[in-house]
Amino acid sequence: MAAPCVIALGFFDGVHIGHAALLNKVKERAKEISAVPSVLSFDIHPDKMVFGNDVELINSSACKTEILRKRFGINDTVYLHFNYRLMHMPWDEFIDSLVHELNICWIVVGHDFSFGYKGTGNPALLTEYCREHNIGIDVIPAIQLDGVTVSSTIIRKFLKDGDIRNANRFLGHNEDVVHQARAAAAVTAVVRVGTRQDGRPERRAGERGVVEGLGEIVRRI
Repeated sequence: MAAPCVIALGFFDGVHIGHAALLNKVKERAKEISAVPSVLSFDIHPDKMVFGNDVELINSSACKTEILRKRFGINDTVYLHFNYRLMHMPWDEFIDSLVHELNICWIVVGHDFSFGYKGTGNPALLTEYCREHNIGIDVIPAIQLDGVTVSSTIIRKFLKDGDIRNANRFLGHNEDVVHQARAAAAVTAVVRVGTRQDGRPERRAGERGVVEGLGEIVRRI
């Protein structure tokens, strides 16, 4: 079984200062309980499949992983392949599968995190789930700058408008990283990964496998 982990759930496009609040809490909790600080994200933006929207991402998965390592010292990043099955999975089944497969002992999410079929899962339901299953949870409130809630959406707008100064301020890291990430994101393909012959996930560092009931996954350590 994998070592117990404290995990942040979300897409984390740009890894901005709002995300930083979650990631710093992950590191804090992991240190407190001697667990592995981890992040779970998706290989494609869920809106692309759910709504058919092409989301111009701030960075690619590879750039995101690098930022998580360099800025936050988080080396355990899990990417789920967002597919049709995952899109239609009930929220509690989704969390059950994650907890079982990744050995999650603590979860950190943002105040507006939604998940599961039609986004029916929310922080209130997740908090109750964690209470019933003896799992720790932190729900991080909105982070504001100049009275504006920090989000990947507003940063994408800044970048589209050429407002690099405010994009940098809301990101909290150098725009050079974003330029590289945006170029990479333009050519990023869906991550396709393999399985063991018995269909069970490989748990060795860098190996690829399948989280039971969730579809394809890759763990980069």
